[in-house]
Amino acid sequence: MSRPIGPSRIEADKKTGIFYYYWTENGRSKRATTKTKIHKEALEFQLGREKGQAEIASNAGRWTVQMAIDYYDERHLSIGDVFSPEQIRVNLKKLAAYLKATTYIDTLTPTHFTDYRLMRQKQPGSVKGSKVKDSSIWRELGALKACFNFCAREEAYLGKLPFIKIGKQGRAKDRWLKDEEAHRLLMAMQGTQTARLSSCYRLAAIAWGTGKRKRIIETLQWDQVNFETGRIDFREPCKQESSKKKGLTALSPWMLERLKEFYDQRLNNYVLDSPGKRDTQFRRIARECGFKGVTPHTLRHTWGTRAAQKGLKLFEIAEAMGISQKTAERNYIHHCETFQAEAVLKGAPPTGMGKVVLPERKAERRRIMARRSTLGDGLGA
Repeated sequence: MSRPIGPSRIEADKKTGIFYYYWTENGRSKRATTKTKIHKEALEFQLGREKGQAEIASNAGRWTVQMAIDYYDERHLSIGDVFSPEQIRVNLKKLAAYLKATTYIDTLTPTHFTDYRLMRQKQPGSVKGSKVKDSSIWRELGALKACFNFCAREEAYLGKLPFIKIGKQGRAKDRWLKDEEAHRLLMAMQGTQTARLSSCYRLAAIAWGTGKRKRIIETLQWDQVNFETGRIDFREPCKQESSKKKGLTALSPWMLERLKEFYDQRLNNYVLDSPGKRDTQFRRIARECGFKGVTPHTLRHTWGTRAAQKGLKLFEIAEAMGISQKTAERNYIHHCETFQAEAVLKGAPPTGMGKVVLPERKAERRRIMARRSTLGDGLGA
């Protein structure tokens, strides 16, 4: 640790007449030129340097936003056990630009993050004509909150943490495809130009048949597919598995048959020919089919919904999709009206249960009615 800076002075060079600023640091004498021969300007230079050094000393132990982000990146994001670290870096970069990277963490207030949310809500989204969604802002603020909490948990940063209200996560997507809709979408993606199945068709088929995320399907290689055991290993080789478990996935007969077709038409080791993204092409074909708001991720929702409708238990769906039971229940268990009606009927008590039938009351009622009839006849006579 460096020792305190000693007293400073200014002296003019005997040959050039230029004033130099002298000070002592860590027991060693140092100097810096003031680039002036005027004594008054040299004194102003000395005053500015001493003021800057005093500010540095007073801010010792305080962290800026950029210091926390750099520590979080080096100690957490770069280790390899985080899902989509590049996207987290992009989110943190946006906040660092808005808050200014040199801002001290202990000077941040909830107003800073409220203003950031309002600013982002006015900006255009990735889709033309749209606005930034609340779920995107939730992820961005959540990334910064996780960054600050990590630095504090590691006891690297010991200062005051700001309160970051990240808002609501946003509603889960309700869009999923019925079997006939998914079939029509796959038929449209087959392509008519060549006999070879398009990469969009292969992406849609694997997403529909396994319920896996779009990105791990786009990067899937044939080395990860085992036709003998009928399984796909979605884990990336030489990379530690993240909290979003990918794992081994068993293949249905339908999926196994499709993969054999894809394998016969392969061009290289990538199942989709390349690891590039196909969102634009996928959305265009979906719109041509008359499907609004359908993306590759919609097929993942479809898999989870169909699994629930066919009676799979919640923990089984969560395990197959590589998520927690809470996430599965919130994001992927969307029931259609007919399924809800069937569930109500199945859960209803048996017909007649709880209805009290008293035969003696029926007999008593018949006697009363007969007596009234007799009295009426007598009164009439």
